[in-house]
Amino acid sequence: MVKIDELREYLLEDVRADAVSIGYKVENFRRGSQLINRSSNFWSSTGWAILDYGETKIFLGFSALIAYPEVEQIVHPILKRNGLMGGVLKEMTSTFNPENAPEISYNLEFEHLNQLPNLNKVYKEFFLNECLPFFEKWKNLNTLNEFVNDIPQMEISDYIPKGIYKKAVIWKLCNNPRYDEYISWLYNGFENRLKKTPNDVDYQRSFNAIKELKELLDRTPTKYNL
Repeated sequence: MVKIDELREYLLEDVRADAVSIGYKVENFRRGSQLINRSSNFWSSTGWAILDYGETKIFLGFSALIAYPEVEQIVHPILKRNGLMGGVLKEMTSTFNPENAPEISYNLEFEHLNQLPNLNKVYKEFFLNECLPFFEKWKNLNTLNEFVNDIPQMEISDYIPKGIYKKAVIWKLCNNPRYDEYISWLYNGFENRLKKTPNDVDYQRSFNAIKELKELLDRTPTKYNL
């Protein structure tokens, strides 16, 4: 039966040197690992994971994630304080989940490394040919700002987790002319819903989060497109 450390070494043996040479670090977690690059404004990572059923393991595949710390550092504390994000979050999660984000799904059952032929080479090609161009395209928050402009409000959470809140932050930081109207619409909408259903705990939490977010963004200077 293959050990997780052996699997990590096997999958990283071809890609590690290229990734490290451009600033990526290897980080392990219980059932997988990731290559991650953290800059002040943009985090990019690609990794893999397995499910473990005794001697039998299932290799899920490779995926890529991106996050914008300047957005997450505003939104996450507010959501956690208002009971809209459970658990203890040690790090920021993905800001943006486009439909074309790089991913290779396997769901492959295995017990030995020889049942995962060439995955070390696949991982390298995935990183170099799919992940890096994807990261390059989205590394600027203003690119996401322009993308959000064209997404219907009812669909925003399909692309951005907790999207109604993060959209406000993105638009404020990027000096989007639609920000003021949007944050007022959010605030008034949740306030009116709460008046109609004052005992609704979910609306109360959401309104409290919007109110806190608005107050914070009122004090937050715009950063881009000045």
